[in-house]
Amino acid sequence: MKKLVFSLFLFLSFSTLAHAQWTTNGANIYYTGGNVGIGTTSPSYPITLNNTSETGIQTIYNGTSIYLSHGGWSMGAGKFGIGSGPIPTLVINTVANGSGSVGIGTASPIAPLHVYTNADVYGIVTGNGSNSNLRISGTAGGSAGYGLLQTFISGGDTAGGVLSLQRDAGNVSIGTSDPKGYKLAVNGSAIATSVTVKLNSAWPDYVFKKDYQLPSLQDVKAYIDQNQHLPEIPSEQQIAKEGLNLGEMNKLLVKKVEELTLYLIEKDLENKDLQKQVGDLRQDVQMLKNKLK
Repeated sequence: MKKLVFSLFLFLSFSTLAHAQWTTNGANIYYTGGNVGIGTTSPSYPITLNNTSETGIQTIYNGTSIYLSHGGWSMGAGKFGIGSGPIPTLVINTVANGSGSVGIGTASPIAPLHVYTNADVYGIVTGNGSNSNLRISGTAGGSAGYGLLQTFISGGDTAGGVLSLQRDAGNVSIGTSDPKGYKLAVNGSAIATSVTVKLNSAWPDYVFKKDYQLPSLQDVKAYIDQNQHLPEIPSEQQIAKEGLNLGEMNKLLVKKVEELTLYLIEKDLENKDLQKQVGDLRQDVQMLKNKLK
């Protein structure tokens, strides 16, 4: 009988002690000591959740669920995901490549921050939410995909400056998302303190070689009369259609300056020869005058 009473006393004592760790206040309940284990009898932290299912924690608001999972959704070990469906929308990879990484819209982030979307939407937006915003975006994929760095105004979604990077061709465009096949396309004005153009074709120093066939001024005049522009120089219509190639145009202008220099040298020699002839004629005339006196 004493043993029974003692056992009952111990049971009530432990029950009272265990119950004393939980405090109820209306609809609320509080735990006042120790760790809580869910799915484990040996919790190491204030809350330890141990399970082997896809989802670890579910929260519901107005019928919409958000799930938290560690290793679920086929993410693999070392990944923590948050999502509202079968695919996580936010993944934190704590072990990838020996360092942490975060995936938004993907369960396999390949960079410290990897934002994935299957639609042409803006992946990253930063700013004050009104008149000063910057967004980074890309296309939904495919061989023609490109990335955009763009400023915009939230209220009217008015896009401002655009920096476009094209994946396949490696083209860059500023002020437009269409570089039209050029490596660098700028829609608008540009200013620089120095520009260097490296040409693949020969610089026109060959004009000064002895075997160079300098066009006659008569041929140049005939060409100008017929075409209204210098030989080899693009016409106004061609420039309006295709634009101006700075490197090629500078090369052509140097060639024309060199040809003009040769024309001037030639005319200078002719002028000196004529001056000599005039001087000789004056001497002959003076000699005739002296004889007639």
